[in-house]
Amino acid sequence: MRKVFIIFILFAFVSCTSQEEKQARKMLEELELNQANHLYLIIPNSGCGGCISDAENFAIHHLENSNIKVIFTAFSSKKSFRIHLGKTFYHQNTVIDSNSYVKTNGLLSIYPIALLVKDGELKEKMEFSPSTENAPLKCTSFLKSLE
Repeated sequence: MRKVFIIFILFAFVSCTSQEEKQARKMLEELELNQANHLYLIIPNSGCGGCISDAENFAIHHLENSNIKVIFTAFSSKKSFRIHLGKTFYHQNTVIDSNSYVKTNGLLSIYPIALLVKDGELKEKMEFSPSTENAPLKCTSFLKSLE
């Protein structure tokens, strides 16, 4: 009986991981982003204010890195959002999710989410949340590993 339980837990873990990867792949395809080695940072317009500020600051400091795409989503007014972002709105590494692909693919959260993709595989999905220690540091390390 114990073996059956362990197999069930392993299957549940694998299926969750593959489901997250399917959601991420579909969203990236819809946004026409298909880089094999990239950090995709999804930042919602509302949610955990401090977490969103941390993610925005991380994005601004790393926006010139060619291995990052920052996806802004869940905003109510594109005009006010453009004013909020300033010149970041027009940067080549900024993606504006006007069609809510993040939400329709089940990746919208009150926390910013980092998708770490290496060799075409989702290596990690990480929230910029109070419960995730050192998310910006982990993302910086990941970006350095891609250089």
